[in-house]
Amino acid sequence: MKHTARVFIHGWAQDASCWRGIARQHDLCLSLPGHGSQQDLPAEAWTGYCYQQLPKEPALLIGWSLGAMMALRLAARHPDRVRALLLLAATPKFVRAKRWLHGTSQKAFRAFEQGVSEQPATTLRRFTAMMQHGEKTALLRQSDYAPQAATQHALRAGLSLLREWDLRDEAELVECPVLLVHGRHDAVVPVAAAEALAKRLKNARLHVIDGGHALPVFHSDNIVSWADEMNKIAE
Repeated sequence: MKHTARVFIHGWAQDASCWRGIARQHDLCLSLPGHGSQQDLPAEAWTGYCYQQLPKEPALLIGWSLGAMMALRLAARHPDRVRALLLLAATPKFVRAKRWLHGTSQKAFRAFEQGVSEQPATTLRRFTAMMQHGEKTALLRQSDYAPQAATQHALRAGLSLLREWDLRDEAELVECPVLLVHGRHDAVVPVAAAEALAKRLKNARLHVIDGGHALPVFHSDNIVSWADEMNKIAE
């Protein structure tokens, strides 16, 4: 019996190394444009780039944060290529709006964008601390997990997607099974965002765990189990 292919998509300012200990030999771990060793692309080309990397047969997509948003968009727009979703620290809309209170405020997001442009090293260190919030063990980033630096263009392009994307309507188009996993203490994407997303999806379950935003780094063993579970559902 042929197994469902698995495609992993990392988050903003990260790279495919976040899936170390989770992905297996034949899994596909995408690096977003300008991340890892990938060349830069305009923000509007990122979805098309990821779509072109997908296997021809329907796959299980596993995405983290911005990667989860990308996986959700691919499932909505290309249902013939997606069999199931495992979404970690997911939200349909990152920035707060009048009818969406489960995101970062416009003021805070603008300040973060300014920090990335003017003091990228300091801003990324603060972001790393936010990702670790809520975890019981401290992460020694330099020795345990040190993603290759994304280009400045890629950082800005990724932020533009986080600022502009609103996937609430697209989420309602997704037919495949979805497992949402979210840290109760996530300081980047509030758990309320995942709760609201789960209500919009037709075939979704939400699993809230005692953790923060950096789920692939701190909860790799659990993610392996959840991925295997979704593999069985997909097959």
